[in-house]
Amino acid sequence: MENSTILKLNKKAFYGITVMLSIFIFPLITAFGEPSFPDTVIMAHKDTDGDGHPDSCDIDDDGDGIIDTVEDANLDKDCDPTTNPTDTDGDGIPDYLDLDSDNDGILDNVEAQTTAGYIAPSGKDVDCNGLDDIYEEHPGDCGGLIPVDTDGDHTPDYKDLDSDNDGCYDTMEAGFVDALVVGDRDGLLGNTAPPLIDAHGLVTSGQNGEGYTWPIDANNNGILDFREAGCSYACSGPMTVDDTASTPQDTAVVIDIFDNDSGIPADGTITISDPSHGMVTRNDNGTPDDLTDDTVTYTPAPGYNGTDCFKYTVCDTNGNSSTATVTVRVGTCPVIDVVDDYVTTPKDTPVDIDILDNDSGIPTDGELTVTQPDNGTVTVNDNGTPDDITDDTVTYTPDPDFVGTDDFEYTVCDTHGNCDTATVTVDCGLPDLEVVDDYASTPKDTPVDIDILDNDSGIPTDGELTVTQPDNGTVTVNDNGTPDDITDDTVTYTPDPDFVGTDDFEYTVCDTHGNCETATVTVDCGLPILDVVDDYASTPKDTPVDIDILDNDSGIPTDGELTVTQPDNGTVTVNDNGTPDDITDDTVTYTPDTDFVGTDEFEYTVCDSKGNCDTASVTVDCGLPGLDVVDDTASTPEDTAVNIDILANDTGIPADGT
Repeated sequence: MENSTILKLNKKAFYGITVMLSIFIFPLITAFGEPSFPDTVIMAHKDTDGDGHPDSCDIDDDGDGIIDTVEDANLDKDCDPTTNPTDTDGDGIPDYLDLDSDNDGILDNVEAQTTAGYIAPSGKDVDCNGLDDIYEEHPGDCGGLIPVDTDGDHTPDYKDLDSDNDGCYDTMEAGFVDALVVGDRDGLLGNTAPPLIDAHGLVTSGQNGEGYTWPIDANNNGILDFREAGCSYACSGPMTVDDTASTPQDTAVVIDIFDNDSGIPADGTITISDPSHGMVTRNDNGTPDDLTDDTVTYTPAPGYNGTDCFKYTVCDTNGNSSTATVTVRVGTCPVIDVVDDYVTTPKDTPVDIDILDNDSGIPTDGELTVTQPDNGTVTVNDNGTPDDITDDTVTYTPDPDFVGTDDFEYTVCDTHGNCDTATVTVDCGLPDLEVVDDYASTPKDTPVDIDILDNDSGIPTDGELTVTQPDNGTVTVNDNGTPDDITDDTVTYTPDPDFVGTDDFEYTVCDTHGNCETATVTVDCGLPILDVVDDYASTPKDTPVDIDILDNDSGIPTDGELTVTQPDNGTVTVNDNGTPDDITDDTVTYTPDTDFVGTDEFEYTVCDSKGNCDTASVTVDCGLPGLDVVDDTASTPEDTAVNIDILANDTGIPADGT
């Protein structure tokens, strides 16, 4: 569509159509592309587009054909564009009130539609919902324009500074001015940076009022240049971008300064300033008439260590030029290396994380940024040094009642734009991994299955279990038919043939975050098993008695431990018999309470150094008549039975005896 003569437009009028309303606030567009602004009537209720419907009742407050809820990204999830509204170009006018949401000089109404299918506003709104009826299939269905996304990058053209993704900004491809005087080439209309904006989001600082005319179609093929991939004349001219490089002390470095630039002309010229602490030479790479493959070599001054810089300017044959700065770090420059972190915290409990503790090359004047996790929040603590990130930490606060695994990322950048990113994983309310030493015993030449995880906690289903091999046998891991679940794993220890003694091995459990715990398993092979047996003793009234309680026991370890309980009617002391480090010859002395007559008892326990224990009871009769049986004689006639009271002359016969 070519430029058309526009007589008088309100905000509902766009290219090539005339609509008359009582309130005129939209810029007039003439065949020469010069906007003017009629008087504005101030109404009691705000009516941004002057369509007679207050914004509070208007579903298209700016009258561009795109309904307000489409123009708002709804990041706050409340479906209300008036709260935390989207402002794509950051000009202070939210998109739902902005006629040019990206400040590229092309009206949103044009960028939201295809070129071939463009429909100008009709000025009719019979359903009084604030949306031009031409953009509704049926009045009242509240449809509105579905914004076009030419390059399919999920950013609609009316928010996209390069709608066809060809490297040329829409502003220039539309035939407008992109702040060439300032030289920023930022894709925004105008000759100031930032551009000047009116109350409707339109740029007012274009050269000679440029902008908001119909975008150009240089080859007249029906496709506007800002939607046709491939740069037009409007994008010609070099565009240089600053560069950074680093090199060791006393070492030259080749820098491909054009690698991040655009529009470098083959027949252009380049001028390079002198750095303060070295020299720069240009390399034409064997093509003196072609600038595009040129590089430069920076050579630092002998012994210099620090930062140096120089500038280069590229000019084309039309007199367009662009200048960039190259910054070179000379000498040792630490490389930023951030490493993933893992922490745990109880449910509903914030945790401070020293995320930089395991990192290297963190610059004092760098920048630390974090993403937010799905199930909590992260805040950065500068520890009172806002200009020094090296001592920064973060605090992770889980959402209320959250139990599970959460994660977030952090990025560290230096002043040269070098960055590195790592992930922090947080387990909330999950048991900590803990493995405990184990002990087992087995007869000579006999394998034994050991449930090594039975006394452990926090074993992860998807973890890893590894074992070392003992000196005097072999260990195999049994997955019990669940190779992807270690929680039910056991091991089998098989001693070497004829081995008798103590053997040991280690096992390690690791979770998926690299947290590991190790424990030791000790196995006694062919050694006597600890077995203590109940004992009995008797003593006269008020008379202590020594009892060799271990005499009838087996497997008593030399380095074991012997403990006793105290009886109800006396006291017990342990006698080490002069060998405090050897319990095998220990005895005990039982001393009855004064005048006590009856039966008393106590227990003793023997434990070995692996924690294996066995307990027996000792029963003591005090002041009771001692058992004494005496021989008996009897007589009877031949072939005649006789009854003999064999206990009549005995003493101390127990009622419950045998």
